[in-house]
Amino acid sequence: MHDRHNATGTENVDERIRDLRGRIDLMDAELAELLERRALVAAQVQRLKPVGYFAGRDMTRERELVERMAERAPRLGAEHLAAIMDSVIGAGLAVAQEEAAGRDRPRSGTSGPGPRTGRPGARP
Repeated sequence: MHDRHNATGTENVDERIRDLRGRIDLMDAELAELLERRALVAAQVQRLKPVGYFAGRDMTRERELVERMAERAPRLGAEHLAAIMDSVIGAGLAVAQEEAAGRDRPRSGTSGPGPRTGRPGARP
């Protein structure tokens, strides 16, 4: 009887883990979509700035962003969020700069003839 109870307890834990991982997978998919949208909008900003991409990075704005985010995500806190956002911003800047340098080269994972710029009438 003890073994049977143990097996049932393990099955319940395994089921709960699968359920929670499924929820994480859904959030990861949503996060990926948000990151893509963020990168597209940030690329538009970079094209408009007099000094864009890495040279125009605004560390004061980034600190303010992290502080605002930390209010909404206190479990992560500013230190962890700073590391996350540094990666997010750096990746977005790198992609935007690559796209600006070679608009005729499609990136892997994109469909169509070239990268989307988010600007109506923009040439790929």
